[in-house]
Amino acid sequence: EVYCDAILSYVSRSPIRPGVLHLLAKVTELQPKRVRAWKHWAYFNLGCAQPSDIPPTTSSSRSSRSHSTKNVNNNEDDDDVNYTAFASAAVEGFSMLIKLTGPSLHFLCQLCALFFSYGPTLSNFQSIASDLKNLDSSCVIQIIPQLMVQFDHPSSDVRQVVYEIIRVFSLKHFQALTMPFCLLKATTSSSKALLDFIDQLSHDHPV
Repeated sequence: EVYCDAILSYVSRSPIRPGVLHLLAKVTELQPKRVRAWKHWAYFNLGCAQPSDIPPTTSSSRSSRSHSTKNVNNNEDDDDVNYTAFASAAVEGFSMLIKLTGPSLHFLCQLCALFFSYGPTLSNFQSIASDLKNLDSSCVIQIIPQLMVQFDHPSSDVRQVVYEIIRVFSLKHFQALTMPFCLLKATTSSSKALLDFIDQLSHDHPV
């Protein structure tokens, strides 16, 4: 514990840079329920995944962690850095924070922003998609606006995740969706697939 405390204290005083990620990865392995460690992991990876011309990113599996740090330790040029690996790692961090601390709107929004920005390019897309689909309703209700604007996401894989989250949520909380659905139906840019999905749910859950 002293070793982990020392690392976290050092990291808290360090600027965001990839060179400390291997230290944070070690702490999360030794203390997988340490919220402070996961916060540093999530935000350092988020920062490393944001060059001026690249959108934010998130979390990673163990392999993504080692890949991210490898890029830095080898002093590779900026063009060779795998920013998606940092994004994958950040996503993992925010997902763990939600599991450890409960439905924090801030962590949920960070997770969604990264997931929708990077989509299937994330190395841990399937595991994060599963986490999102299994979110508690107390989490889902906080991110309904974020979900609604992703119904016509360019990636069919992402759309299917959004549809499944909403479908499961509607089983017990359909009334919370009635107003957003009305707005979407009144929006001329809504796709036929989206409107059919809304009509099907409305048919299954008459108010």
